[in-house]
Amino acid sequence: MAQKADGSFNNIGRIVIMYKAEEVVGIAIVCSDPRANLWKRVKQVVIPHGRIYVPISVLGGPISLVYPQELNLDHHTLLGQIHFALSGFPHTAEILSVTHDCGYYEKMGKNPGLQTKKEDAGRISAFIKAHFDLQVRSLFADDQESERFEEIR
Repeated sequence: MAQKADGSFNNIGRIVIMYKAEEVVGIAIVCSDPRANLWKRVKQVVIPHGRIYVPISVLGGPISLVYPQELNLDHHTLLGQIHFALSGFPHTAEILSVTHDCGYYEKMGKNPGLQTKKEDAGRISAFIKAHFDLQVRSLFADDQESERFEEIR
């Protein structure tokens, strides 16, 4: 992005695409840790070309949904974000929950293994299904192979 003489910015050589609310078909909840780069990976590998999802990218991703006592503020903030996205994008049909070998558990004083984190991904999916009348897809991202996502049921 280049700054003009008047202080404004110009996207030289970049195409900025705007979408209408009715074009949004899903919400993707991902961890925002840049080391995992989940949102970019999800857009490139998981979401079909041409489908528009609203990203909700927060540290810890969706794990606060199943730890409401330990992560109370995060839990309520994430639920608020989901409700707000649903109110603004009424054609949303799916919530995509993406977890990984996340270090956010340390905020609760926990250090679970991969199996527990994958079990939590299933619990997150069940929580979302119980609270929202939408399709839910839960994936566990491989932190070693950027294109590998395990479907969690």
